[in-house]
Amino acid sequence: QAMNKYIRGQYKQALIHYKQIVEDHYYVSESILESMGIILYKLKKENEAFLMFQNVLEINKNNFRSLVYMSLIELNKSYLNKDAMN
Repeated sequence: QAMNKYIRGQYKQALIHYKQIVEDHYYVSESILESMGIILYKLKKENEAFLMFQNVLEINKNNFRSLVYMSLIELNKSYLNKDAMN
């Protein structure tokens, strides 16, 4: 159900479903954390997304998608900081 919400662009509802899965089953997989990170990124919650991707990397340090999203977040931060200084 969480994936269906995600596919439809209903990111807040998808995140709620993923959090419920974690709470109900006390189960956290690499794919769930990654999906939650992507949703947080799409919701412009970049700090939370970054932390979620760090959790993914604790499970699998070679998770390419998480590394890419973390790089995008860092680039966005440096770009915003550069604009703020000008």
